[in-house]
Amino acid sequence: MNRIIFYFFLFTCLITLVSSCEKSDSIDLYGARPVVQGYLSAGDSISIEITKEIPIGSADTIAEPLTGLDILISTGGQSIALIETQPGIYTSNQKIISELTYTLEFEYGGKLVTAHTTVPTPPVDFAMSASELAIAQIVFGGGGFPGGFSGLPDPVLLTWTNTDQSYYLTSYINTDTIQVPIFSGGPNFRGRGRIAFNPPTQGISAQIQPFQLEYYGLYHIGLLHVQPEYAALYENNNQLSSINIAPPPTNIENGLGIFTGYAQTTLNLLVKKQ
Repeated sequence: MNRIIFYFFLFTCLITLVSSCEKSDSIDLYGARPVVQGYLSAGDSISIEITKEIPIGSADTIAEPLTGLDILISTGGQSIALIETQPGIYTSNQKIISELTYTLEFEYGGKLVTAHTTVPTPPVDFAMSASELAIAQIVFGGGGFPGGFSGLPDPVLLTWTNTDQSYYLTSYINTDTIQVPIFSGGPNFRGRGRIAFNPPTQGISAQIQPFQLEYYGLYHIGLLHVQPEYAALYENNNQLSSINIAPPPTNIENGLGIFTGYAQTTLNLLVKKQ
């Protein structure tokens, strides 16, 4: 699973997060604040996106990129000046290192915007109970649900080592260019090429149920070691209500969004037609 795919899910969380800001009376409405999307993946280069908070009552649905900022990332006594490579996108070729603490800093609207995160260590002892599954195709329509789920194989058990109750997130995505549906004629819940996630856990295992897999072919099964600020964002995204929306979690001082580190590893699962 690559970093871009991971960003898709986090971007969805942040869209909901910013929308909740606009509806909550408890948010300080001093003006449009910067919204940071900063995900530091161990071994990758640095890329930070910064946009402007969408004002309450605005008809806009796309956040305006904040351009011309002087963004600094500091770690281990070193300061890294980011370069704006696209509007609102600030990058550096500097590689991110596990176990280092990174601090983000820039000025906006007369305020100093700051955040910090520590990049966790890569997951250890990631394993699956099966590397292949054989599933008979299920055809919807024509008189009910044929056979139910009784003929499906056992869930795939994902395990890893977690000695300090860190947060871990598991994911799966079908990588085939031509995707053959397992549930023929049924609804497409996620759409082609969409990544799916299990909730963050502080445990040592998770499961992938066969009925969660929509297509035959090769899946990338990801395990991500994430930080508490990400887990809080995920939980908030799944508890939002249009009636009673609490202020969104953020670790950005004088701003919104998230600046967080993670490390990941990937295994392969092949799903074949029975």
